[in-house]
Amino acid sequence: MKKSQPWQETFLKALSRLTKFLTFLFLFTSSAFPQVAQFPTFSYYLVERELRIISATKESILYTSVPRYVRVITREEIDRWGARNLFDLFDHLPEFYVRKSDFYLNAVGALGIRQSYFSEKVQVLIDGIPLADPSNGSSFSTNNNISLDNVKRVEIVYGPMTSLYGFNASLVVVNLVTYSPDDIKGKAGVHVNTDGSNDSYLVGTFSRSGFKGVYSFLYREDRAPHGEYTDWSGREENLSFYSKHFTYYFKLENSNGLYFNFYGVNRDTSFPISLTGVIVNGSRSFADRVAYLNRLGFKRKEGNFFLDVNLHLNWFYLKRGYNLCPSDLEACRKLNRDGFYAVEKRYVRNPGFSFLASYSSPVGKFFGGFDFDVSHLYRTKIDANFRPSSLLSFDFEDLLVPYQVFLETGSLTEAANYLPPSAFSLGIPYKTLPSDESIMDKVRRVTLSPYFQYLLTRKTYSLLFNLRVDRATDVGSAFSYSISTLYRLSDSLGLKLNFGRAVRVPSFEEMYVKNNPILLGNRDLKFEKMTSLMPSLEYTGATTQLKVLFSFSWIKDLIYKELVNGFQKRWNNAEGTVKVKGMLVTFKKSFGNYELYFDVGRRFSYSGAVSKDYFQFPDWRGVAGLAYVGTAFESDFNTEFFSRISDDVGGYYLLNLSTKWKLRERYSLYLKVKNLLDRDVYYPATWPKLVGEGRNVWLGLEYYF
Repeated sequence: MKKSQPWQETFLKALSRLTKFLTFLFLFTSSAFPQVAQFPTFSYYLVERELRIISATKESILYTSVPRYVRVITREEIDRWGARNLFDLFDHLPEFYVRKSDFYLNAVGALGIRQSYFSEKVQVLIDGIPLADPSNGSSFSTNNNISLDNVKRVEIVYGPMTSLYGFNASLVVVNLVTYSPDDIKGKAGVHVNTDGSNDSYLVGTFSRSGFKGVYSFLYREDRAPHGEYTDWSGREENLSFYSKHFTYYFKLENSNGLYFNFYGVNRDTSFPISLTGVIVNGSRSFADRVAYLNRLGFKRKEGNFFLDVNLHLNWFYLKRGYNLCPSDLEACRKLNRDGFYAVEKRYVRNPGFSFLASYSSPVGKFFGGFDFDVSHLYRTKIDANFRPSSLLSFDFEDLLVPYQVFLETGSLTEAANYLPPSAFSLGIPYKTLPSDESIMDKVRRVTLSPYFQYLLTRKTYSLLFNLRVDRATDVGSAFSYSISTLYRLSDSLGLKLNFGRAVRVPSFEEMYVKNNPILLGNRDLKFEKMTSLMPSLEYTGATTQLKVLFSFSWIKDLIYKELVNGFQKRWNNAEGTVKVKGMLVTFKKSFGNYELYFDVGRRFSYSGAVSKDYFQFPDWRGVAGLAYVGTAFESDFNTEFFSRISDDVGGYYLLNLSTKWKLRERYSLYLKVKNLLDRDVYYPATWPKLVGEGRNVWLGLEYYF
C-alpha cells in the first residue's frame, strides 16, 4: 500500500493554516465593508431567505428560521457536480466518508464516525419515508445506489434527530425531496461510463381531476474492474464487481388531502470474491434484495391546525449466496466434493401507523403525535450442502495448527491435511435445512413512540424543542430529546446551538444471528445512546458565504464487535464512553458567473473503550473547486483530498471535472471525468485490499418533455 508522502503532509498543514487565515480575513472584511450585491443576478442572501425546507421539523419552514445546522443541495448543484446518486453527492461533502466494505458495498460515515457496513447512524428518507431495512437498520442495505435523477433538492439535517424521526437518526438525516408536477413536466436521460457502468431514467408528472402525481423509473448498472488480485490460494483473477439497481417511485396527491407514496427497489449484486474473502470465485457469491416502501395517508390544514394520518405496509426480501469454499479448489473438494455452498432467504414485513397534529399560536407552534411500528422477520430459511451449526462444533484451538501451516506454506491444500476429523463430516446433499440451522431466528419487534415538538420563531431568534419515548418489545424503552436555538447577531450572521441525545436500537442481525462461526448475535444488547453538542456560526452575504460547525459526540453502550477468540466475534455493548470531536468549514465566494468554494472536515480527537480503527475515518477530508455557470454551459473543476486513513493506506487527492451543455431548449449533454490524473486509490478493508477506480468518464444526454 502507498504511504503518505512528505509533500502531502505539508499540503494538509498548509491547508489548515489557509483555512484559519481565510476565516479571519473573511470575518474582518465582512464587518469592515457594507454588504452590497455586486452581481444582482445571483445572491446567496436572497436565495436563503426564499428557501423553505421540511426535514428539520416535518413541516415547511423558512430556512432562515431553522435553529438546526442544515445543508440544502439544489438541483442545479446536483447537475453541475454530475452527481448521479447519493454517493456521488457525498464526494462533495467532506463531513461524509464512503468506504467500500468487505463485500464492496458502500459503508457511510459522518462527522468523524464510521462504524460498519450497516451505516446505522446515517438515515436516508425520500419525501420523509425512511429507507432503512428493519433487519439491519441501514438505508444503504435497502438501496446501495439511491439515485438522484428524480430529486429536486437534498436536505441534510445534522445532529441527534431520534426525537423526531425515531431510532438510528443519530448523526445525520438525509431527506430526498422529489419533483412535483409544479416543478417539471417530465424528463428522460441515459448516462454511460468507460468502465461499462450505465444510468438511465424516466421521470414524468400528471395532473387531472383533482389528482396530481409523479412517477419515476431508474435503472443503474455498476461494473468496477480493479485489476489483478491474488487470493490466498495463489490464484490470480481480474477482480470485478457487478451490481444492478432498478428503482421505481410513485406519489399521488388529491386536493382533498389524500395521498399515496410507493417506493420500490430491486437490487442484484454479484461479489467478485467468495464470502469468506479467501478465494477469487464470485460466480456463486451474490445478494439479491427487494424492498417495497409505501405510505397511504390523509393530511389537511385548516387555519392554525394541521393534521397528518398515515399507514404503511413495507416489505423486504433478501436472497444471498454463500460461496464459502468453491469446488474448483482441491482443498475444498477434499472437505466436500461440491465445496461448501449455501443460499439464505429472509422475509420481513413492516406494517405501521402514524399520527401527528400541530397548532400554531402566538406563543409558538405545538406539534405532537405517535408512531406505531411492527418489524417482523416472519420467514427465514437456508439451502446448503453442509450444516451451519456444525461449524460451531469445532474446537478453535484445533484450527490453530492448520492455520499456522497455511501461513508457513501458503497452501490451503497442505493446511487441509491438518484439519480435525470433525471437518470431514460436514458434507450432506444440497437441500433445504431445518429451521434450527437458519442463520437468524424468526422475530417480531413492536415499537410504540409518542413524541412532542415545540417551535418558536421570532425575527432575531428561534427555539426548537423535541422529546420522544420509544418502547421496543425486545429491547426496552429509550428516551431521546434535542434543544436547538438560533440567535441572529445581524441580518447576515447567525449563531446556532444544538444539543440532544439520540438512540440507536440494536438490529435483528446484531441480536439474533446464529449458526455463524465468525460472528455471534447477542440477545442482551442494550440501546446505544449518543449525546451531541453542535454549535455553529453562519454568515450569508450577497456574494460570500461562510459556515463553521463544531461537533462533540459522546457514545454510551456503543454496539461493536467484540473479539471472543482468534476466529470469532460477538456483538456487544462497549463499557465506558466513546468521545469524538470534529469541525466542518464551508466557504463560497461568487465572482459574476464564477464560484470559488471549499469544504473541509476535521476530526480533532477520538477516545474511548473501542479502538480508533473501529471508527475508520480520515482525520482530514476536504473538497475545493471552481464552478462556472453560464446561459448554455456549466462546469465544475474540483479536488478531493484525504489525510491518512489507516496504517496501510496513506493520504491522497483526486482531480475531477464535470460539465453540462444545454444543446437546445430541451436537450442537455453531460460530461464527467473522475480521477483526471488516474491516481491509485486504496480502500482500507479487512480483505481484499482493493484498488479504487482509476480515471473514468461519464457521458450523458438528457431530454426534457
